[in-house]
Amino acid sequence: MLPVAASMGTRKAAWSPTGLKASGMIYPHNILKTQSLLDGRSRHRSVEVKGRRSEYDLAYGCFLLCGLMVLIISAMSAIPMDSGIAGGLGFLVAIPLFLTSLVAMVSGLVLSVRLWKDRPLVILSGMSILFIAEFLTEYGSTAFYNAVPVVYGVGVVAISSVWFLVLRRRQLPQL
Repeated sequence: MLPVAASMGTRKAAWSPTGLKASGMIYPHNILKTQSLLDGRSRHRSVEVKGRRSEYDLAYGCFLLCGLMVLIISAMSAIPMDSGIAGGLGFLVAIPLFLTSLVAMVSGLVLSVRLWKDRPLVILSGMSILFIAEFLTEYGSTAFYNAVPVVYGVGVVAISSVWFLVLRRRQLPQL
């Protein structure tokens, strides 16, 4: 293959294993190979790892938002308050939190299907599906029905926190 300058008719260049001629010409098929970082990794790989890491971060962040929302709503329902204040908090805080977490849960479930090899994401998806099923069917006693959101919230926050604090650095290479 001819270098970029040779294809324009300026002069002929000899082949070299690095894709560079002594005069500094670059072959088009080796442009990515010549763009390297100081430690020798290519920029293409760095962008790929960064994109993968952001997908995992987004998935765990979506589940973290859902877990925190459930804990906030559980705490709000446990605090005794006037019915007017409860209605105002429900309208101004609970409904926007619920709608935001609904979008986040759907996004988290979709991302966990895409990243199905990551076991904690599969566990978070299973917990979320079981939580939704229990919430809609109201299965069990009142104590069980009231304890499930707290257990779900604490479990999701714990697993997501472990991802952001520990596993994130171990599973994906540093950029």
